[in-house]
Amino acid sequence: MKNVIKYLLLISAILMLIMGIWFIFNPSASLATVTMLIGLLLGANGIIETFSYFQERRVWNISKWVLFDGLASLIAGLFILFNPGIAQSTLVFAFGIWVLFSGIMRLLTAVSIRNFPGWTWILTIGIIAIVIAIISFFNPLILGIALGLILGVFFIIQAFNIFMIYLMIKAQP
Repeated sequence: MKNVIKYLLLISAILMLIMGIWFIFNPSASLATVTMLIGLLLGANGIIETFSYFQERRVWNISKWVLFDGLASLIAGLFILFNPGIAQSTLVFAFGIWVLFSGIMRLLTAVSIRNFPGWTWILTIGIIAIVIAIISFFNPLILGIALGLILGVFFIIQAFNIFMIYLMIKAQP
């Protein structure tokens, strides 16, 4: 069993590395891929929650909110799958709002700790984040490309992490 896990980890690390590199070199395609995956996951989650509500409501005292959550997830998933362009724009816009909020929080944090060394770095990052967010509202393509790059780097880091776990398991007798 240990050998199976070991090789599954190695395969997972390789696939994540490939995916990360693909995302970096195809940022617009990666945004479309992530959007579709979100749609599939929401749809699947909605189906599972809806069915589980109807199957388990007699056994457990399950709230009708579980049914509502399941139906809402299913509707959101179907909307994303059948309207990928709108879903991508919405995802990019939501990410832009998050970057703006994060930048404002960093700016406020920097101002509140201005007596500490290094506070200007936090201030600079906050200002850069705010500028990126504002630019992304006028040109969402830039943020879409940035999302693809961020996802690519994330998958490469995850690949490295999984590979390190593989090496640790491999080294054990």
